[in-house]
Amino acid sequence: MAAPVAAEGGIATYPAVWNAVAVITLPLRAALYGVLMAVFLSIQLPRGLLTALGKRLVSGRATQILATGSTCQGIAAGGYWGQLVLGAPMDRAKLEELVKAMVAEAGGDAAKARVLEESGAVAEAFPPGGRVAADHYVEAGSNWVKVALGLSKTAPEGADAVGGNLVVLRLWNGKPGQPTVVQFFLPGGGWDGSSNFNFMKELLARYHGDAPTAVFKAGQTALKAESKATLDKRSFLTYLCRLPYCVVVNVSAAAWSFTGALPCFGGAGLSPEVACVVLSEAQSAALAARAKERGAKPFAALTWACVKAYKRVLGRYPANIVQQASYQTRHYPVAGAEGTRDFVGDWLFGPIQRVPPGEYDLAAAQRGYAALLGDLDAMAGSAADAFDAKAYGPTSQGASGFEASGCYGLPTRLASSSIFFNNYGVRTMTDKAKVFSWSWAMPGDVGCNCICVNGKTTMTIASMHHGIGRVTAIRDVACDALLELIGDASAV
Repeated sequence: MAAPVAAEGGIATYPAVWNAVAVITLPLRAALYGVLMAVFLSIQLPRGLLTALGKRLVSGRATQILATGSTCQGIAAGGYWGQLVLGAPMDRAKLEELVKAMVAEAGGDAAKARVLEESGAVAEAFPPGGRVAADHYVEAGSNWVKVALGLSKTAPEGADAVGGNLVVLRLWNGKPGQPTVVQFFLPGGGWDGSSNFNFMKELLARYHGDAPTAVFKAGQTALKAESKATLDKRSFLTYLCRLPYCVVVNVSAAAWSFTGALPCFGGAGLSPEVACVVLSEAQSAALAARAKERGAKPFAALTWACVKAYKRVLGRYPANIVQQASYQTRHYPVAGAEGTRDFVGDWLFGPIQRVPPGEYDLAAAQRGYAALLGDLDAMAGSAADAFDAKAYGPTSQGASGFEASGCYGLPTRLASSSIFFNNYGVRTMTDKAKVFSWSWAMPGDVGCNCICVNGKTTMTIASMHHGIGRVTAIRDVACDALLELIGDASAV
């Protein structure tokens, strides 16, 4: 996709999603879509129903399946990847010793933890607050998702390969005061995303001399009695009756996005592409303040900006926002540390916010966020639906991979017509590490992963099939919307 061009009034416009090839080949695409639907529905529908029935008969209610938060009680490789940018270099040997010790402490095989010091060039300056390319610092033309999936020429091989290892860190040391880059490949198969962040937070704290904290709580928490009582009132039959619709919707989304991505049908091809926003401390503080003035939280401002960008670039609203939420502090508290969210385990669920027809403005985004909080507090509505879907699905663990199955029990549409949204909120890491940014991505239809670390807000846009042009355009519109909200056009 070509870069946006200036239209009248200086407003950027974007090339149409439908090109000549896409229009001409539409009948062939529809035929292939029909074949894929027939094939995969015949697999996924029985799989979903039989899996749910089997779990219900063998393991019991959803609350029994997820009594501790996950069906995985330890580390399982793969699935959580991103890039951490620091302002201070690190000693590879010391870092690896600590990584191995922490993996062993968590019950994993320390031999499958590696830190690789890379020799490639690193950008010598931190970018100003605003748009940042995924390859701004290292490895032009690549990104960490391509490395993880083996789609990059720069991916480590042999014993150092990402696949098969529990933890792989790739370290590019810069000069003091200049960027040092750590690409992380963490055990998202067993821990949720917030827990993987907490693993790195604890690792940096130990590296810089802080006393170790007992953060590993996989399988050690218990669902609160009142939450269990509420969930146990739900009907399993209702879940089964809803499941076929979810399977049809999810398989349809996958088949339609796959066919549309094929170059022979005018698509950009299947390739994970990533583009980032990194706001300065001042911009981040202004975002929170301006949103508050308009009766909204930063979470709502971020979803609003992403939905606006989706509509502007792709020409339509997404059907829904798949919101990633940890139930740990509300429903799986750690005894003696209630309210603390620095632990490592798996308490992730994906409540859905449906995007209403018509204008999705900041007020609508705030209503969606308020509804999410209400459901989370009461373990009702979308939060309870997400609990059942994770429990009775084919996979019930890890950093969102369980949501990607075609027979998952919610109509996520992850491959098409959805925004996969994650916001960790305000987090901290040791000041001694001089953290500049934390970026990670889930490339489905459009992924939008956000966090505010040590005062700096980041937003990472990713897609598996829209191509780098549209991913960059979505990032640009979202960034512009945030900067317009805070009244700072310096990075537009």
